[in-house]
Amino acid sequence: MKATTTNSIDLNGYKNRRDIIEKVIRQTSKDLGLEIELNLSNPATELYNNLVSQLRPVIGKLIYQGGGKVEQMLYKIDVSEHKVKEALDTAQDTDPALIFTHLILERELQKVVFKILYSKGLAQ
Repeated sequence: MKATTTNSIDLNGYKNRRDIIEKVIRQTSKDLGLEIELNLSNPATELYNNLVSQLRPVIGKLIYQGGGKVEQMLYKIDVSEHKVKEALDTAQDTDPALIFTHLILERELQKVVFKILYSKGLAQ
């Protein structure tokens, strides 16, 4: 059987799952060294977008400060240079903070989902 890669997993269905978003928050907090707290009493359909809204200003501040901090963060989280270039080239939104926030959270979501699938033996 062909192995499943993180790129072939449809992540959209996972964005509305409270248990997954809680794990994404923990993973992102760990990887970025940030304390991210989200009001988990919100409807599940709003959790991912609220996470984007909370992380975007943090990424924007890092972009403004310069010094390659965002690039280091993307490297640490393992967002490929190809993904970054593709996102910047094709993004309809011109806000780099929002673009980078989506890239970061997409990668963190991939990590969480892949760990779950792998632990259940479904990632084969």
